[in-house]
Amino acid sequence: MEATRFELTQPDLLLIPHHYIQKGLLFPKPSHQSQPFIQWIQRLETAFFKALDIFYPLKGRLVMTQNDDVQLTKSFFIDCNGAGGAFFDHVTFHDVTVADILDPLHIPDDVVYSFFPLNFVCNFQGVSKPLLAAQVTELVDGIFIALSANHSVADGTMFWLFFNTWSQICRQNGVVLDPPHPVFDRDQFFKGINPYLLPLRIPFDPDRNTNNTPSSTPIPLKQRMFRFSKETIAKLKAKANDEIVHLSPTKSINNISSLQAVMAHLWVSITRNRSYLKSEDEVSYIVMVGLRQRMEPPLSEAYCGNAVMFGNVETTAGKLLGKNGLGRAALEMNKMVVSHTPKKAQEPVTVRSGPANKYDGKLTVFPGSEQGSIDFEGLLFPKPSHQSQPFTQWIQRLETAFFKALDIFYPLAGRLVMTQNDDVQLTKSFFIDYNGAGGAFFDHVTFHDVTVADILDSLYIPDDVVYSFFPLNFLCNFQGVSKPLLAAQVTELVDGVFIALSANHSVADGTMFWLFFNTWSQICHQNGVILDPPHSVFDRDQFFEGINPYLLPLRIPFDPNRNINNTPSSTPISLKQRILRFPKETIAKLKAKANAEIVDLLPTKPINNISSLQAVMAHLWVSITRNRSYLKPEDEVCYIIVVGSKYDGKLTVFPGSEQGKALTLSSVKLALESKASTSWNGVVP
Repeated sequence: MEATRFELTQPDLLLIPHHYIQKGLLFPKPSHQSQPFIQWIQRLETAFFKALDIFYPLKGRLVMTQNDDVQLTKSFFIDCNGAGGAFFDHVTFHDVTVADILDPLHIPDDVVYSFFPLNFVCNFQGVSKPLLAAQVTELVDGIFIALSANHSVADGTMFWLFFNTWSQICRQNGVVLDPPHPVFDRDQFFKGINPYLLPLRIPFDPDRNTNNTPSSTPIPLKQRMFRFSKETIAKLKAKANDEIVHLSPTKSINNISSLQAVMAHLWVSITRNRSYLKSEDEVSYIVMVGLRQRMEPPLSEAYCGNAVMFGNVETTAGKLLGKNGLGRAALEMNKMVVSHTPKKAQEPVTVRSGPANKYDGKLTVFPGSEQGSIDFEGLLFPKPSHQSQPFTQWIQRLETAFFKALDIFYPLAGRLVMTQNDDVQLTKSFFIDYNGAGGAFFDHVTFHDVTVADILDSLYIPDDVVYSFFPLNFLCNFQGVSKPLLAAQVTELVDGVFIALSANHSVADGTMFWLFFNTWSQICHQNGVILDPPHSVFDRDQFFEGINPYLLPLRIPFDPNRNINNTPSSTPISLKQRILRFPKETIAKLKAKANAEIVDLLPTKPINNISSLQAVMAHLWVSITRNRSYLKPEDEVCYIIVVGSKYDGKLTVFPGSEQGKALTLSSVKLALESKASTSWNGVVP
C-alpha cells in the first residue's frame, strides 16, 4: 500500500532554499531509424510516466505549513496525491547541432539552458510547481534528454535511479521487467527525536528567500568540461599517493582514490589561478558525501530522499600551492570523502547540467564516456579586465551571506520594545518583537587614503580612523526601540578590508555575537550555501523558572532620558588604546611564574592550575596598578571582567594571529587625567 504523506528530513530541509537538480544527456541521432522519430519520442514519454508510477511521490506536491509559534516557523511534507503536475515536453531546435555544444571552449549556456524545464525554480516553490519534469530536445543531428527534480525530495542517487529506470523501461518497449524497489520511508532519520518535535520546523520566509538567495537569479559564470583520460588519472593518483608519504612519513598511507586525486588537482589549479589570493588566505572545498552506507543500520541504495551530508575541507592558499600541495589536498579529502564507483555510460556523447545552483568554483563530477575516464564540469567567474570587478562581486557575496545569516538569527532582524508599567515606580519592561522590521543593514564604505599600515604601525590605535569603520557608534542598548539591533559595515581600504559588526548587547552577548560572525563567514566561504547552519536557541524560559508569573515580564526602574545623558556609553572618552601581543614563550613564562608564586601563598595547599589566560590577565592588572602612581598601598583595587562600553582600564582578549599566540590583549585604556599616568612601562614584558 502506497503511503500518502512523507515528512521532510533534516537533509531534505537543508536544500529548501536552493534550486532543482538539473542534469541531461546528449546523444547522437541515429543515422538509420527503424521507426519514425516521433514514435520514439512517444515511447520515451510513455516510459517516463511508467517510471513515475514507480517513483510515485514525484507525482505529488510539496506542502508548506505555518506553525503556531513565536518564530513563525514552517514545516514541509510531500503529499503523494498525484496532483503535482509532473510533465514531459518535446522541443525541436532546427539550427543547433551536436558540434555547437561540444566544440566551444566554454559551454554555450544560452543554448544548453534552454534544453531544461523548470529553470531557476527553488525547491520550496514545489508547493505550486511540479516536483519532476522531463524535456527531450531534438537537434539537427542529436538528442538531449533532460530532467529537473525537486532537490528537497530527491538527491543525486535517486535522480539517476529514476533516469536509469526510465531508460530501462524505454529500451524494453514500455515493459517493466525488473523494476527497482525504491524506499521512500524516512522513519530512520526520525529515530530518537522527540515526537513532539515532529514535523521538523525551520525558520523560513519564502518571499525573502526568493529575492535574496543566489538560487533566484543566474550568475555570470563561465563553464567548461574537463575530461581526464584513464592514463592522466593514474598519473595524478600515483603523484598524490607519493606526496602524502612526505607529509606523513611515519604513517603508511596509500589509499588516495582516483577521484580524490583529480578533485585535489582541480582544487590546486583553481586556487593557483585565483591570483588575488594571498598565501595566508583560507581556502575551502565543500564535498557532498553520501550517507547511505554511513547510517546505522545502512540505508538502502534505493532510498529515495536526500541522504547526503556536506564536508568542508580547509587549508591556506600557501599550503595548497606549496610543496606536496596535491598530496596535501588529496589527504585532507581522503578524511572526508569515500569515492563511489562510476557507472559505465556507453551510449551518451556527454552530460550537461542546467542553470540550477551555479556558483563560482563549483565542480560536478560525471563518469566519462570512455572507460576509466572522468568528466568534471567546472564553473568560475570569467577573468576580469580590472581587479575592481571581482572585489565588487565579493562585497555582494558578503552582503548576501549577511542576510542569510540574519535569517538564522532572526531576532536580530526585529525590534526592541519598551513598555511602561502601571506602577508607582513607573518601571519599564522590555522584549524583542520578531517582526523583521528592525532595519538591520549592511553598508559598504571606501577609504581611498587609508592603508593597513595606518592602523597597524601606530603605537596607539588611531581611534579617529578605526571608529569610522563601525556602524551605530555610541548607541545605548535601550535605543534599540528605534535603532537596528544589528548592522554590518565593510570598509574598503587601499590595501585591506575591515569587516565590522555592531549588535545590541541586551539581545546578544559575546558568544552569540561571534557565533553570528562565524556563521556569516561560513556562508560567505561556501558561496551562499548554508551547509551546516547553527541551531541557535533563543528561548529564555530557563531564566524564568521559579519566578512568580505575576512578576513577569521583569520590571526595572529606568529613565531613558537620564540614561542617555549620564551613562559612560553616551559620549566618547579620551582614552588611549594599544594592542599588546604576547608570544607563546612569554605566556609560558608568565604561567610558570604565577603557578610558582601561589606555592608561597598557599604552601599547605598545592595548586598548579593557573591558566595561561589568568596569568596574562593578572600580569596586566599588576602592570596597570603599578603605573597608577596615585594609588596608595592601602587603596583597594578591583578587576571587573566584562564586555561592553569603553572605560578606563578595560581589557579585551582576542586569539592571536599566530599559532601559540593564544592571547592578544586589546583595548587597555588609561584615562588622560592629571592624576593618571599614561606610561606603559612594565605592561609589555
